[in-house]
Amino acid sequence: MEHDGNDFLSRGKQLKSTQLSINEFSEWIIQSYHRSDQIIRDWYKWIDAERTTKGLTKILYTANDVIQNGRRTEPKIAMDMLPVIEAAIKAAGKLQDKGLHPVVMKLLKLWQDRTMYDMDQIKQLGSLLKSRTRPTEERNAPRSPKGEPHIPTPKKVMKVAYDAEAMGKVTGELTHLLGQLADPPSANLDIRMKISDFPPHIGNVDALSFIKNYDQARKILADVMGKESLVRDYCRSLSQEVMNRRQKLNLLEECLKHVRATSDRYVEQMQWLKLQKELVLAEKEKIEAAHASLPDDEEVYGSSTVSLPTYEALFIPPVLHRQPRP
Repeated sequence: MEHDGNDFLSRGKQLKSTQLSINEFSEWIIQSYHRSDQIIRDWYKWIDAERTTKGLTKILYTANDVIQNGRRTEPKIAMDMLPVIEAAIKAAGKLQDKGLHPVVMKLLKLWQDRTMYDMDQIKQLGSLLKSRTRPTEERNAPRSPKGEPHIPTPKKVMKVAYDAEAMGKVTGELTHLLGQLADPPSANLDIRMKISDFPPHIGNVDALSFIKNYDQARKILADVMGKESLVRDYCRSLSQEVMNRRQKLNLLEECLKHVRATSDRYVEQMQWLKLQKELVLAEKEKIEAAHASLPDDEEVYGSSTVSLPTYEALFIPPVLHRQPRP
């Protein structure tokens, strides 16, 4: 099937906001993906032509349908579509429409859950939507009499109070979780090799359309039933691994908060010790000044040596001798 750029834009403009219409258009795009360079250029033209909330929503949903359904036949389609998705999100940010924000965030969450893109790419896409809101906020910001932009007061950041027990608990959970992820199921080469050796029709729903008789159906069923448990257990372990990795990120954030709290406490203690040191030094200077103001011994007693009383004379009373009775 030859790809026609005008046909692409025409289909895009006539696209309805229904799942069936989006599926048909995305299937047509995937089938024409042998000319991916031309298709990418047509995507950009479609984005430039659609400057409404409804139009950009259809573009984003179509892009989502393409990368999810197309990766079976085109493994690199998600990465090829990444610049297109970036351009669509930038266009959505320029509209300043609150209705587009939940659409983008919903798709980002979906792509993160299904590992369509890694965490850094998801954050980058999210930042494109947020960064585009700043110019309007700055234009609408209150101005000073001189016409200069008003500088808002920085918001207070919520800090976690120092808690050694809570920090130890978070660190223990994180250590345990990192131990589980040291040998994750996704790195199990043996199971991955076994799954890769399965016949092509295993896991391919389209293979059901080629069944012509009972024997073919029984053969496919036997192949599936024999390998179902392995694939099911492997998928469950991968699901658990994904949950562990998300939990790891949450624990790392909690651990970072406790590290910051520990650092703040260290700074406070150092400031307190510095203050105590200054107080001790000031007291020392007072004592030295008072000691220097005392008169010299020679000025009080002269040059003669005055002997001090002994310990016995001060504290031990003299022994009284009894007189003998007559």
